[in-house]
Amino acid sequence: MRLDKIGISTVALFAVMAGFTLTFSRPQPARSANLIGDVNEAVSEPAKKSNEKSSDHGFSTADFLPPDQRKNLPAEVDTKVPLKVVINVPRNIDARNEFTFYPYPMMPPPAKQQHKPLPETAKNGLRQMLLTSGYIQRTQASSAYPFNGWRWQYAFKAALRRSNLGVPHIMTEMYSWADEMIPYIKPEIVRLNLAEKERTQRYQRAREEYDETRVDVEADSIRKGLFPVEVRIQKFDGRVTRFGTARLQPGSWWLVGTHKVAGLTYYWNQPVEVQENQPKSVELTEASALLIEGGW
Repeated sequence: MRLDKIGISTVALFAVMAGFTLTFSRPQPARSANLIGDVNEAVSEPAKKSNEKSSDHGFSTADFLPPDQRKNLPAEVDTKVPLKVVINVPRNIDARNEFTFYPYPMMPPPAKQQHKPLPETAKNGLRQMLLTSGYIQRTQASSAYPFNGWRWQYAFKAALRRSNLGVPHIMTEMYSWADEMIPYIKPEIVRLNLAEKERTQRYQRAREEYDETRVDVEADSIRKGLFPVEVRIQKFDGRVTRFGTARLQPGSWWLVGTHKVAGLTYYWNQPVEVQENQPKSVELTEASALLIEGGW
C-alpha cells in the first residue's frame, strides 16, 4: 500500500514539472516600439526583399533608399534612370507646380481662350497700341494682366531696346515716335505670331496622337508594369527657375503638368525618351508649353 502511494506521488510530480516546462517554452509575441516610445505587441512578419514591388504605382523599395545605399544593390534592382525637370519661365512669383510622367499620351485640356494674332501693321492697330503703351497708358512690369498681354509686352520691350528711342515725354512727340517704332516692333510681332501658330499646331497634333494611339500604348505599358510617376519638386531658386526630379524605367514617356502664377497658367504635354543608364534634364519654357492661358 505504501509503495502504491509513492508511485502515485512520483507521477504527480512529473506532471507538475511537465506543466512548468510547457509554460516557459511557449513562444512569446514579438514586441515593437511606436513613434512615441511605447512598446506594442505585434506579430512578426517575414522581411521583404529589397527588390519587392510595393503598391504605390510602380515604386520599389529601392526608390526610398539613400543614393549611397541604392548603388550597392544588385543591378537588376535599380534599373530606373534619374531625370531632372527644370521649369524655366519668366513668371515664377508664388507659383504652383504639378507634374507627372505618364507611360502613355494624355489628352490635353480644352483651350478656354483663343489668342488672336497681334497686329503687324499700323492700319490694323499697331500704331494705336504703340501710343497706348508708350505714352497714354504705360503698364508696370509687375502687373499680372499687362496691357494686351505678355506677348505684346515682350515685343514692346524688345523694340525699345533695339531702337534706343526711349518713350515720349510730351504729347507732340508721341505720334512721330510711334511711326519710328513700327520698323523695330514689327519683326518681334511677326516672330511671336509665328510661335503661337506653331503652338496651336502642336496642340492639335497632341490631341490627334491621343485619339490614335492612347489605347494601344496604355495597354502595352500595363503589360510592362509601367505606371505614372509624379515629379518631386525639390528646390526653388531665386524666383527664376524651379527644379523637380523623378526616376523612370527606360522607354517613351510624356511629361504632363502645369505651372500656375497670378494671371497665367502654363501647360506642358511633352514627349520624353528615356535611355538606359543615361540620366537627362528636361527644360520647360514658354516656347515649349502646349498651352498658355490668362494674360498672354
